[in-house]
Amino acid sequence: MHKLLLLAILAITINANPISSKVLNLVKQNEGYSKYLYYDVSGYSIGYGTNLANGLSKGEAELLLKYRLNVVYKQLTKYEWFLAQSPNRKIALIDLTYNLGLPKLLHFKVFLWRLKNGYFHGAANALKDSIWYRQVGKRAKKIYSLIYKG
Repeated sequence: MHKLLLLAILAITINANPISSKVLNLVKQNEGYSKYLYYDVSGYSIGYGTNLANGLSKGEAELLLKYRLNVVYKQLTKYEWFLAQSPNRKIALIDLTYNLGLPKLLHFKVFLWRLKNGYFHGAANALKDSIWYRQVGKRAKKIYSLIYKG
């Protein structure tokens, strides 16, 4: 969430609202930056004073999701085994990595070995045998199907 203000600025820029760099810099100086959630007099805030008392709008949440999915995609493109996958398997791997985080995904050694070596049914079954599969319900079935069928 520490990029929330940056995403909000991006949204403002996209909508062509005239926010000058002077305004941006003044607010940044006055608010200060916090990577972590903190409590102030108006409720919980993060970043450069982005108040979260009323939560996030769907638009803000979608901007954040798109940003984070792009980060995940860039992380995965560093791996040949990801680049070699079909479009549907890439979609599944992006979702899986978004859900787990890359470090945890890399601990799925049997799954990844089978995926790298083209044993897609076995890779899908390795996911099915995991604790993750039992924890995430419908999501797991969708990912299983994308890996299995490609």
